[in-house]
Amino acid sequence: MLAFTSLVLLAMPWASDAVIPEAKWRRRAMGAKPIDYSHLGGHPFERIKQQNRRRLQHEDLGDDWQHEPVKIPAEAKFDTNYFRPIRILFKYDHMPSSANTQHHVTLLKETVMPQVVDFWAKTLSVFPVKRLYVDSESCTLSDPQDYVYGVAGTDLLIQVVNNEKFCSGNTLAAANSCDWDDYDRPIGGLISFCFSNIEIRNTEGHVSTSTIRKVVSAAIHEVAHILGFHENDFAYFYDSETGEPRTKRPIPQDVSHKCITGKTESFDMPSETTVRQGETDSGIQYFELVTPKVVQVAQNHFNCPSLTGVRLENQDTGDACIGTHFEERLYFTESMSAIATSSSIPSYLSPLTLALFEDSGWYQANFTNVSISPFGHGRGCDFVKEPCITNGNIPAYSKGVFCNKLSQTDYMCDSSHSIISHCDLIDYVFWPDLTPPPESYRYFDKPVRILDSSF
Repeated sequence: MLAFTSLVLLAMPWASDAVIPEAKWRRRAMGAKPIDYSHLGGHPFERIKQQNRRRLQHEDLGDDWQHEPVKIPAEAKFDTNYFRPIRILFKYDHMPSSANTQHHVTLLKETVMPQVVDFWAKTLSVFPVKRLYVDSESCTLSDPQDYVYGVAGTDLLIQVVNNEKFCSGNTLAAANSCDWDDYDRPIGGLISFCFSNIEIRNTEGHVSTSTIRKVVSAAIHEVAHILGFHENDFAYFYDSETGEPRTKRPIPQDVSHKCITGKTESFDMPSETTVRQGETDSGIQYFELVTPKVVQVAQNHFNCPSLTGVRLENQDTGDACIGTHFEERLYFTESMSAIATSSSIPSYLSPLTLALFEDSGWYQANFTNVSISPFGHGRGCDFVKEPCITNGNIPAYSKGVFCNKLSQTDYMCDSSHSIISHCDLIDYVFWPDLTPPPESYRYFDKPVRILDSSF
């Protein structure tokens, strides 16, 4: 069963005689058809490896080599000249056909998903596939004929379904990848929409502009998870400079690691050059992405040259081990944070997300097609490293972003600079049925709860 990631609105020591679990060199199933990259001179990673092998062979010959040496670069580099806009194909083979769902299906087919295809084609480029073979044993809802004969003109095939099992609360959609190419790039996925949480206003199928915008945003978010923004993908990222995996292969399987939740789980842990564990001064544990472009973009965003990584959400939705979203405390208006902003506040798929995709080694990003998230922009290192509230007061770096008043009559511009809002805190004294946060998460002498502060 797939471990879904949803968008919601609102190391083990080995004994000498231990049996070492099977190690994994790649994610694509052994024996599965290789993805056809035979055109354009073959996949860039393979070309890098071939050139480096030739260089090493030439160096090994030493002074005994009498013939004219082959001119080979000292180190082969990643070539994106043949990258093309990613071609995503959505299929609806398993969509319900009842009368009470037809408007939802039409909404997705005719309005939402075409916008998603267009957005990602303008935003990410990939080395194009000649013929795609999505393994129907890995992606169980895929058409077996697509695997037998392959699909031309497609770099990523996604089945669209409606499964209310994943629709607790106000969840709009859930998604994950289920098959990968020979270089671990996701090539098959599944996205499930929650029709029960998508409002169709009348029998004519009218959908408000705000609902369309909300569903499109959710779909873009979920496709980002399929593309590789997921904790299960981080260990399989590649270094685009060398064509080698960022995490050493093979990756041992069934190795237990301590997760951010405190649980111990079997997980493909990325190398410390990809993800690193950290701790705040108050003892809060977190994991952070430390790949080079991600760090550079974050340093630029906050104006913090000493920043070492980008924190992942440590109170993530679902059963995440190290985190599958950006930390809400620092990246509130980011599209790839765990909780969507209200319909009044825009969310931004920012350069930070595209930096992650480029650091995966699988994509080339068009940074002109995204927007800078206003939250925390240019506020310096203290905004990232220090508490947002100190001794109940708002420090200079938090002014205009965080608040400390129980009053609901003091109005101000919200942190996205887009709407009027108020500071909506509540005193737990008056909400006895609610559980206060742990001490390490408290900013006030007595516990208060932050509610939706916009209207």
